[in-house]
Amino acid sequence: MSKVFSITFSGRFHYTKGGGVPIHRHDDDYQIQLIYGGSAKVRVNDVLYFVKNGDIIFLKKGDVHEFKVVSDEGMKTLEVKFSNPGEEEMEFIDRISVLFSDQNNQIYSLFSQIVQEGYRKYPGYKKMSTTLMSESLIHMARFCMGDSYDIVSEKMNTNKPKSSVIQCVTDYIYRNIDRHFLLKEMADECGYNQDYIYRTISNELGMSAVQYVNSIRFEEAKKLIQYTELSISEICWNLGFESLQYFSRFFSQRAKMSPSVYMDTYRNKVRTDY
Repeated sequence: MSKVFSITFSGRFHYTKGGGVPIHRHDDDYQIQLIYGGSAKVRVNDVLYFVKNGDIIFLKKGDVHEFKVVSDEGMKTLEVKFSNPGEEEMEFIDRISVLFSDQNNQIYSLFSQIVQEGYRKYPGYKKMSTTLMSESLIHMARFCMGDSYDIVSEKMNTNKPKSSVIQCVTDYIYRNIDRHFLLKEMADECGYNQDYIYRTISNELGMSAVQYVNSIRFEEAKKLIQYTELSISEICWNLGFESLQYFSRFFSQRAKMSPSVYMDTYRNKVRTDY
């Protein structure tokens, strides 16, 4: 019997201060935690994150993780586990970051419905739950694309799907964001002529290929500065920059402040509950 995409667990939890879950991993399931109250320290694959109300942790199969609640009021979560995603679901899963924020409570609303379906077990609840989960994955992938998704949405005709060129380019950038790569490599990987890719990005996104790559790198830099304990130097290397000086200039031109000032401003805000 073939395996099918399914929800394996869902529920609401209230953890007390100092509580949490010791280090472990899931070999078969994907797990998502949405925090809707309190804050915690979460370690995923040896990277420490600080999470608060409105944040979402996305754990893929095999991710080693643990967390400990640090806020006095404890922490409230909605949690969902699923297994055996198909090709359609994997298209979105591959774009979802470890940590990001819910927008307009969209995921909170969808997860609440999934949990409710699991409690009530009305006829068709399994199908309804996976349908809601599929919708959640789409929203989460869009959230994680950040400004790059907003640009695509604004510049392209919303009545037609994103072109295969832009889709391939975006996937390639995220897969190779930790190293410097030539645009020709990207073109070869996607199987298109380099000039054709340049024209497509310009026509559909209103920017050059270099600008598109840089917009994604900038968004990832902001996330790593705000949500992890990585130093500026570590973030620089993790995003494929060849010198700290160039990364600082790159970031400052776009954020209108240096990486260190951005860290002092936003990382401290994330830690206010500790």
